[in-house]
Amino acid sequence: MQVQAHYGNTVVVESQGKTIRLIQCLKRYNHQFIQDGGRKTEYVEVWEDVIGHVYRLSRPVQEGVPWLVHRWA
Repeated sequence: MQVQAHYGNTVVVESQGKTIRLIQCLKRYNHQFIQDGGRKTEYVEVWEDVIGHVYRLSRPVQEGVPWLVHRWA
């Protein structure tokens, strides 16, 4: 899964050649964790598509780093 476009009120994701439009952001937060002996922070957004599937988008706080996206069951 890959984020194609991220707007303030919509996210477009491609998965296996299909385009998925995420239409509602349910939650935004900063997630802190320990990795490689240091504290890391990532932005996290939880989105829902038109069918009701929920997706977690995350990326490090640095600008220009692409979003990672995972569908939650």
